[in-house]
Amino acid sequence: MDADSAARIYIVRHGETEENSLGIHQGRGIGGRLSERGIADTRLLAAHIAGRRVDTVITSSMPRTDATAAILIQALRPAAVRYDERLSPKETGYLSGHDRLQIERDAALAGIPVHLFKTPGGESTVEVQRRHVDLWHKVSVLPGTHVLVGHGVGIVTLLLHLTGDGFERFPDYIHGSAYRTIVDVEYGRHRIVELNKAPGWRARGDPADHHAGQHAPGAHRDRVAGRDPAR
Repeated sequence: MDADSAARIYIVRHGETEENSLGIHQGRGIGGRLSERGIADTRLLAAHIAGRRVDTVITSSMPRTDATAAILIQALRPAAVRYDERLSPKETGYLSGHDRLQIERDAALAGIPVHLFKTPGGESTVEVQRRHVDLWHKVSVLPGTHVLVGHGVGIVTLLLHLTGDGFERFPDYIHGSAYRTIVDVEYGRHRIVELNKAPGWRARGDPADHHAGQHAPGAHRDRVAGRDPAR
């Protein structure tokens, strides 16, 4: 990469929360408190990234992402930190506090595809994707290394955008505690270096051996291992 023009972007899901471990959907109605596993996973991720200059950490202001970002910030010492509400979790209204699969049952009852379903005053998954993609377009043109700390649904929709996949592939991109995706961007073209990797995962040799290359819709990609549908 041309260091003067290229960007490396880490897309990070917050560490596991106590609510995640109980199968509770959080949305915006529950802030979420990191579990012991979530804290440990985030520290492991921080150690993996440490040593690289980080220009910006951008995070949602929810307590679970804020706590995740705080651990990363302490280890990485980024040049700048900011909140961006485009990384906020999906607004799901009355579903906060319910079983995390309740949305699928309610969407089926309403006869609406789950990615189009929204609660009164809430938003659809399509709308969540729209704001995440808007943020991506702003960040991906900035040279340097940036870390985005977000939530399950939003990150999955961004990965669908980056891979060119449709919402029917949503389950394939569900990820676990402090999972990361790394994307390099140069001259407006993005290259997925690592896709949905656990915080302690390390490649044998060059990660690009299996995951690099300009991504095209329909190209081979690893299926997510150890999937955790927590949000």
